[in-house]
Amino acid sequence: MHDDRLICQGSIMNRHRALFVVMCCVAARELAHADLEIGMNLSGPRDWTSDYAFANIMKLGRSWGTCNIMWYPGGQNVWDTGLIDSIPVDDDGYPLELPFETDHPDADTSQAVFSVWTNTLSLPQGIYVLLYDGQGEFDFDFDAEITAQASGRLEVTVQPSAGIMKMEILSSTLGNHVRNIRFLLPGTEYTHEDDPWSGEWKEKLEPFTVVRFMDWGSTNNSTMRTWSQRPKVDDYTYTINGIPYDWMVRLCNDMDADPWVCVPHLADSAYVFNLATLFRDSLETDRTVFVEYSNELWNWMFTQAHWGLDSLDQSLPWPERLGPRIEEVMAIWTGAFSGQTHRLVRVVGSQTYYLDIVDRILDHVDPALVDALAATWYVGLNGDSLDYYGAGLTADKVFDLAYEELRGDLSYFLRGNKAIADANALALLYYEGGQHFTPNPFGSIQPYNQVLEDVQTDPEMYEFYCELLDTVRAIDSQSLATHYSFISGLSGRYGSWGALENQFFQFPPYYPIAPKYQALLDHRYARRPAVSVRVVGADAVLSWPRVPNADAYTIYWSGEPHGSFGELGATADTMFVDGGAALSPMRFYRVTATTAGSP
Repeated sequence: MHDDRLICQGSIMNRHRALFVVMCCVAARELAHADLEIGMNLSGPRDWTSDYAFANIMKLGRSWGTCNIMWYPGGQNVWDTGLIDSIPVDDDGYPLELPFETDHPDADTSQAVFSVWTNTLSLPQGIYVLLYDGQGEFDFDFDAEITAQASGRLEVTVQPSAGIMKMEILSSTLGNHVRNIRFLLPGTEYTHEDDPWSGEWKEKLEPFTVVRFMDWGSTNNSTMRTWSQRPKVDDYTYTINGIPYDWMVRLCNDMDADPWVCVPHLADSAYVFNLATLFRDSLETDRTVFVEYSNELWNWMFTQAHWGLDSLDQSLPWPERLGPRIEEVMAIWTGAFSGQTHRLVRVVGSQTYYLDIVDRILDHVDPALVDALAATWYVGLNGDSLDYYGAGLTADKVFDLAYEELRGDLSYFLRGNKAIADANALALLYYEGGQHFTPNPFGSIQPYNQVLEDVQTDPEMYEFYCELLDTVRAIDSQSLATHYSFISGLSGRYGSWGALENQFFQFPPYYPIAPKYQALLDHRYARRPAVSVRVVGADAVLSWPRVPNADAYTIYWSGEPHGSFGELGATADTMFVDGGAALSPMRFYRVTATTAGSP
């Protein structure tokens, strides 16, 4: 019998004379899952997003603004006259008639409505199709222009350059008003009804089997109280109230993923029950629902924390007063899933570094209504250290500070959360985590903002994430670590949270462009790169673990990750030297093990 087994694939790249190693594995889905599951938080719906889940990007347009129907010479020509609340709209938010006549002092002429997308640089250029019902007239500006039109259908050429595009509805006929707008990514006109997702987005999300919908549901600072207020599928945009629960269910059914749902803090009992029954009845029965009451009830950045302090049972101290409200919500979900509670994981969130908070909350929750405690696995940077280094902060110093935090306080407090979980017979999960590299204070302009962006694609970020995930696994190897978040752009002021920066322009190998995402994939599939590549002078030195019963190893190389691989050499050892490879701009390697023997 002759057995060739692909061990792994690695690569080496020379960029700006700084040589670094790129490593990735192939045939991932053939490998066993890690015992530590990896989940993903999705980014919230915003017009400045880099995270385009839907083929129909109208759902991510900004809420309507109002403006002059035409440029008025000598007028104010205010960008947004703020009159949308004066215009009658249908149940889905579409104006019933345009233009809108007004004598408001900020309006020079009759009014049109508009929406914008303010991160077009993250979109592919091409022909977008806009479909609509009704009768009306449109215009586009900045990075988009109408290049063909017919009744109910426009072709819009998008060429990202300014970073913004604007869509105006100039007219809409009363009795047959413009409605049901679908603004479709290139190539999705005939597929979006059966497959509503952006293909690039869904493909990159599919490796993660738990999806947390905290931001999708606009959980923080939510104003949702009654079920009638919830986001609806036909809302003209989801950037106002969040993405409907119906889409959360559809996504998990389509991906065979488990949802993590956050209940709005103001939701009344009927809302909570209806939400529970929606997931019970619509989600595939072999899926598990993680349910959490709101998000970070201790975080004073969010209104839910202040509401909990000011509006819950004042006879109890804070945070104890949060307990009965959590218990109430979990009791409703438990009742809704009567006879099916095996499909539920009822979660109470922890403040990772202040163990007393969750300990005191749990004292006031019926233990029969809780299954898991959820902490974070973030690694932040010490504010005093950032102030000390200032303009002298470097990538090396960022990682020094991060490793110090990871190996010190974070490891200590994760063990503390594990102890509380064990004492209460609860599973320990992680609702958010990853790098938390932000300036001091958060959102400020600092001389080191650019460094905080640059480290996101530094090769050391891969190694850092691997150690971080190994640390989480060592605390509890049967846990779930949910990353925050999936796709978002870089920001040295507000944090670079995404595992990916872009769904359309980032492809394998991920290591040099998205080391966080690559590390998550490798741990998701219980695989660390088996082939390591290091530079010795002008040579690339490859090494790999020995395969049992292997007689020889054959090494192949290519200048492209998916190109044709040619044989480079063979060896009976577990090391191979590719002479002069460090002088090449890019090399990708594959190694196979060969076992020869009798049948």
